[in-house]
Amino acid sequence: MLSFVSRYLKPEIKITHSNELREGPAIVTGTSRAAESLLTTPFRSVRCIAYSYKGYVSVDSRKGAVPSLIREETAYTTFMLDLPGGETVTAIPQKPGSGMSADEHRTMQFNRGNEFVAVEEAIRPGKKVQVEGMVVRRNGQWEIKYKLLTDLGGADGADSTARRKK
Repeated sequence: MLSFVSRYLKPEIKITHSNELREGPAIVTGTSRAAESLLTTPFRSVRCIAYSYKGYVSVDSRKGAVPSLIREETAYTTFMLDLPGGETVTAIPQKPGSGMSADEHRTMQFNRGNEFVAVEEAIRPGKKVQVEGMVVRRNGQWEIKYKLLTDLGGADGADSTARRKK
């Protein structure tokens, strides 16, 4: 019991190579790779491992038009994280998020008209990412149950994944 408790109370360690892997809280940096399924963003229909979507409308005020947030969604999926040294870690989200469909986006756009603005950011497979969470070894395979996913750029950085539409 004591080893179980001490494993979860350790400070987070930064892991950048497969020979540094060990159980406990960690920040793991590697290259993302698609697992069994990918998400599709509601606005641009981009295939990705995670996305953030925000929908705004312009509200008139004394100082001019001010954006007002009407909908915010984030979604994550399970993916593989390749580390230098050849080890692969399965990254599982703590909270996958409900996300939203393209039909819901189109409905909001239709109902709000020209005042509607959508912004989305996506993390595609093949990007260098940093994952923060709990690393465990199950059935001989490394897993991290992550609470935070950060895009560090990388192979797919040629085109921007954030886009605005008025």
